[in-house]
Amino acid sequence: MSTLTQFHFFPFLFLCAGCQSVPPAHTTDNLFTEKDCSSAYFVEDKILSDDPPLLPSPVRDFKKEACQEVYAMRQYPGKGYISPEMYKFYLEGTGVPKDYPTGIQYLFACKGNYSSTCSYDLAIYFRDGKYGLPKDSVMAYVYFHEDYNNFEAYAARKALEKTMTTEQRKEAKNDICRRVGIDAERDGFFCTKYLKYREYRETASRIQRYIDTPLPLNFRPMIP
Repeated sequence: MSTLTQFHFFPFLFLCAGCQSVPPAHTTDNLFTEKDCSSAYFVEDKILSDDPPLLPSPVRDFKKEACQEVYAMRQYPGKGYISPEMYKFYLEGTGVPKDYPTGIQYLFACKGNYSSTCSYDLAIYFRDGKYGLPKDSVMAYVYFHEDYNNFEAYAARKALEKTMTTEQRKEAKNDICRRVGIDAERDGFFCTKYLKYREYRETASRIQRYIDTPLPLNFRPMIP
């Protein structure tokens, strides 16, 4: 049976703050086999049949996410499954040794697939210069803006804005527009409209909180 020590990634080669990253490449030998994983696309909580029943939660969680990726990669070559959780395991050393470059690479890959889920953390790390990323107010502003339905991201962006120069704010807003194909220098009107359209809306946030609120235990749907 494969172990965590057999789970390898190619070295982290290059980190581009402005580009869409891809998940770290996996070697295909000595990894989880199809027998190790569930035949389903998403793996059940019990990852490996011969795992101890009280496997520590961090290790179990890491193996679950890793197994899902490997199985999906084999079932759908060239596509696969990008876990929105893997970056945390590597950055925090939870269930696997700390590996900042791999964790950051996973975070960029996560942002490309689950933008709102991972953009906020990426913004925090750029703002604070954490996990090997440089302190960069412009990039932090851009990624806070990507998580536009999150009040915490909105508040953090507004606070950051007060510390930025006029040129930094302009650069950040131009970059936000550039990422969706708007040339701010040539089409400033459309860039301004886009920024306003993507601004945080309390109403939308309230609706989302309502959607996320769990139903009461005694809830019974009305059947016509």
